Amino acid sequence: VILLFQFSKNLINIVNAFSLASFLTIVIGLSLLYFKFYIKIDRSTNITSALDIVKYAIPLFFTSIGSVIATEIDTVMLGLYSSNYEVGIYAVGKSIVNTVPQISLAIAMGTMPVFAKINDKNKEELKQLFYKILRINTWLMAGITIGIIFFSGFLI
Repeated sequence: VILLFQFSKNLINIVNAFSLASFLTIVIGLSLLYFKFYIKIDRSTNITSALDIVKYAIPLFFTSIGSVIATEIDTVMLGLYSSNYEVGIYAVGKSIVNTVPQISLAIAMGTMPVFAKINDKNKEELKQLFYKILRINTWLMAGITIGIIFFSGFLI
């Protein structure tokens, strides 16, 4: 019972802190929006366009909050059930693992514009280039994964 009470107390504190941070973010964001943009807007702006933007932004806002909660809930739960040392090790490991896909994304973003110009003449050449990039990416990610597995204890 005491453990359950302590868990609920910690959870309430976490929810309160998140709510306060979200509220402050909304207040600061809306004040910046008002003072930097709204005052300077030409009043002939189409109000239906603004409403369409708001209708589009509201689901994105809630999706973003849900994404943050979904990606960070594991650290919060680990913090509630484990020691500070274990949470620290987990947080470092999680941040390392979360940055590894950025390498693949950088390779993709750098090379994919080449594939936007595909046609019948260069189709085979681009196919070969794609497989070459795929092999490079696979070997690079395999090396990084093996490095993380074998050297993570030493690095952390």
